[in-house]
Amino acid sequence: MNRFLVGIPTLNEVRNVEPMVERLLKLPLSFDLLFVDDNSDDGTKEVLNRIAAQYSSIKVIHRPSKLGIGSAHKDILRFAYEHSYEALVTLDCDFSHQPEDIPRLFSESIDIPLVVGSRFLDSHSLSEWNLKRKFLTHFGHWLTSRLLQLPMDATGAFRLYRLNLIPREIWRQVESDGYAFFFESLVVARRSALACREIAIHLPKRVYGESKLNLQQALGSLRVLIQLYLRPYSVEGASNDASGWDHYWKAGESRGRHWYAYLASIYRKYFIVKRLSRILQSHFNAGDELYHVGCGGGEVDALVASSFHIVGVDISDEARRLYQKNFPSSEVRFGDILKTSLSPQMAGIYSLGLVEHFSKKEIVAILKNMKASIAASGRVVVFWPHRRAPSVFILRLATVVRGFFGRNEALHPPEPSLLSSRQEVEEIASLAGLGVISYEYGPSDLWIQAAIVLQPKCLEEPESGMSHSEKQVSNRTDSSH
Repeated sequence: MNRFLVGIPTLNEVRNVEPMVERLLKLPLSFDLLFVDDNSDDGTKEVLNRIAAQYSSIKVIHRPSKLGIGSAHKDILRFAYEHSYEALVTLDCDFSHQPEDIPRLFSESIDIPLVVGSRFLDSHSLSEWNLKRKFLTHFGHWLTSRLLQLPMDATGAFRLYRLNLIPREIWRQVESDGYAFFFESLVVARRSALACREIAIHLPKRVYGESKLNLQQALGSLRVLIQLYLRPYSVEGASNDASGWDHYWKAGESRGRHWYAYLASIYRKYFIVKRLSRILQSHFNAGDELYHVGCGGGEVDALVASSFHIVGVDISDEARRLYQKNFPSSEVRFGDILKTSLSPQMAGIYSLGLVEHFSKKEIVAILKNMKASIAASGRVVVFWPHRRAPSVFILRLATVVRGFFGRNEALHPPEPSLLSSRQEVEEIASLAGLGVISYEYGPSDLWIQAAIVLQPKCLEEPESGMSHSEKQVSNRTDSSH
């Protein structure tokens, strides 16, 4: 058996199959060939069976009905992994992909797991296509590049998968069975940090047949694209680099981002300041010492700074400068809560707009360090933006509009871990040895952030509405009887 497989889905390709095989067999490569046929009714099945009987290196999978182009590619991938092939090339059978381009896919570095044939690297690639096909192709590319941030040709089937560099399990995350498979699989590949490169290909006019993409399938692909856009897939956290955060906190000075800084400031002032004060006063005594990690400019501390002794902590020089400017008498220090806990231990620690910038594994590490920074009876308060927040959709829409006008600078650091539910909080907090004693998400800040109060699991107690000081008084009264 060869270590390289070529996989081709077919549906009514009776005039294309034999010429395709002839051209493939002329290549100076050693490979096996797999056809996946969706119950063609034009004689394709019979031609495939005859060819497979003639060549031991050619295999055919007959499926009972039209199950979708994405489903066919999944079956090709499954077959390749099950038979231990090291590499897989997929292409269409209508000669829109030229078999002679296959060796060019392998010309890329052997360390690149995924190589894509691109219709957009050469301005003459689609010169033989009619205006309608050109428009639809370029429009699809515009959507995937703008909404999904996929710079490569994301809707084509001409690809090289170096399977020995790609864990099989990542493809189980691809849900689409139709044409959306192609861009969803690249989203999954990007999420899994798989390197991807492109080669330029020329697509001639289709030899026989017409596109099998109908209106229903196009609308289905659009639905998947919107779902992927609204449901972030990346699990890579923000680079915890001081210079990057310095740049973020200078947004007000950046052309094209000053409006974002202005709106963020309004949101903090009118929606977060009072909410933060209410929550901290419910769980701590006046005068308690608290760490504010990822303190930024400290706008949200406008009320709590007079009720508690706040120590601002941030890795960014610019953030600490802004905080000291806003609160001249406050203590501000450098600290990286991802890497280490803070000392001395205090009554509590809180953060706003911090954890969503990190991976789930990193969030656990952050919470562990926050727990180690508080006294045994202390508490951790986290404001965690929700993935269904209106602001998420608005900012993504703004990103698309800005990109259309050539403004590609990100408005804020990546947010790979927007919150999905209280259950998710409980699972992550539990890994850090913390229990949830309060979870608040609603209209008080326009359904944008969940306010979460945690404490060591051994001290976990149900939500009661009593403040920390009220509970201390209650405990003293109980002990006197």
